Amino acid sequence: MLSLGVRRIIDVGCGEGRLLKLLLAKKSLSEIAGMDVSHHALEKAQKYLHLDQLPPMQKEKITLFQGSLLYRDKRIAGYDAATVVEVIEHLDNAKLPCPCGR
Repeated sequence: MLSLGVRRIIDVGCGEGRLLKLLLAKKSLSEIAGMDVSHHALEKAQKYLHLDQLPPMQKEKITLFQGSLLYRDKRIAGYDAATVVEVIEHLDNAKLPCPCGR
């Protein structure tokens, strides 16, 4: 990722944190964020990642927060890359904009 210039990455719809755990192992990343609509999923991610036991350097570079891909959110601005894994099947069609512009 460093060869692509990615230093800050966000996983939108992070769920229980499986990808976040892999990203934590990448020393080239300076900031990792996980966002999910589900508070319960974020609690699972905290446990899965053992956030309370991480060394200070790793703990400082990861942030988890609740949010939705369907709404503008200033907290997701400024990242070099974003991942959206297995999220589309959870989106509510009624809340998605019509491709025809209506």
